[in-house]
Amino acid sequence: MTKISDISATVLTRIGRWLARRLPARGAVAVALLLTGLCAGLGAWALKNLIRLLSLALTEHLAEDSFNWILFVAPAAGIVLTGLLTRHIFRRRLAHGTERMMADLRSRSYGLALPLVYQPLLACSLTIGSGGSAGSEGPIAYAGGAMGSNIGGMLGLRGPALRMMVICGAAAGIAAIFKAPLGGFFFAVEIMGASLTVMQMFGLMSVCIVAGGTAFALSGFTLDVVWADATQGFAWGHWWILIPLGVAVGLYSLWYRGSAGATRRMLGRVRHDWVRNLCAGAMLGLCVMVFPALFGEGYGCVEHVLAGDLDSVRSFSQLHRLISEPWVLPLVLGGILLVKGMVVQLTDSGGGVGGTFAPTLFAGCMAGALVSSVLVPAGWPLPAAQTAYLCMAGAMAGITGAPFMAIFITMEITGSPLMLVPLAVVALSSFATVKLARRLWRRHGA
Repeated sequence: MTKISDISATVLTRIGRWLARRLPARGAVAVALLLTGLCAGLGAWALKNLIRLLSLALTEHLAEDSFNWILFVAPAAGIVLTGLLTRHIFRRRLAHGTERMMADLRSRSYGLALPLVYQPLLACSLTIGSGGSAGSEGPIAYAGGAMGSNIGGMLGLRGPALRMMVICGAAAGIAAIFKAPLGGFFFAVEIMGASLTVMQMFGLMSVCIVAGGTAFALSGFTLDVVWADATQGFAWGHWWILIPLGVAVGLYSLWYRGSAGATRRMLGRVRHDWVRNLCAGAMLGLCVMVFPALFGEGYGCVEHVLAGDLDSVRSFSQLHRLISEPWVLPLVLGGILLVKGMVVQLTDSGGGVGGTFAPTLFAGCMAGALVSSVLVPAGWPLPAAQTAYLCMAGAMAGITGAPFMAIFITMEITGSPLMLVPLAVVALSSFATVKLARRLWRRHGA
């Protein structure tokens, strides 16, 4: 595999030198951005399909009225196999890819290895396709950064220009995996902390549009999360409920962040990789078996909730099989919310390769479903679908600390621009709640 990578790098270098001699400086940058956007879009499309095919093969024979052992075995096996793949075949740590890429940027190591273009995608497809409870955005951002680095280097870009190509590639990956160009743009600004000139802003927005458009076209111009009522506007007579809803989601975000951080620290204390893989895989498999909605990215479950079908959350659940009472639904939703932050870290820090953004959308949707299932009988004024949708942006904003990325990814992933203002109110309220609570905690601790 190393020889193949070396041969590929040599061929690409020669092609790049030939192009660089024939292009002006700005032309080289424009070509690099175009190629990076196209490659990121293609990579995101391929990753989504690999995950879908593996998940379908593992779950197509699930039965509602039986013990589905595959829900325990598949996620656990996926973590162990991904750990073996990354250690013994790729010989590279790929978990927490965005953090590794940002560390490279801080150390001014802009030349990301060529195998990073495909290795995170293969490892992620195995992890999430087998039931790992994480997202696919972290690996595609890492791969996108490697695409930008290698394409920029191939065309003779160096120094700050090559650094910008890494940032643009990572943002293109986010834009492609969510089909959200504005979300990718704000990922670069809020998460990666990119400080941009006017020309760099145009370049970043262009590569995000190309990447998102490519992934959208390759998928048959379909959205990942279909919401039939996306064109329905918000009933502004209920405006007063938005800030309290954002505050509530912000408080949940503190739990999510705390449980995820504690799980990551716990796994970090395990010295032997294979022991970490086995323990994390077993715990993950147990959680997925009890709460099957945790299997994979969970977009299918999100679609059902947005369609008003809250009962779909407990499908194939062992709790539902044993107890069919109506109160089981809030119990299942509450259980999912309690463990979601933990299972994401069991997946990504336990040996798998995944992302942490999509899980926040899923968690927000479940939080909204819980609010609706409990409070609708008491006169909750918003439809269950709208409550879940607004909470998606609130959870992502509170957990990631990137409110504008959360607003636009939530809006673009479902194609619902009419909900932009209420999304913004809930997301900013959640973000402010988390910031204020953390500041008070630090002051109290001091």
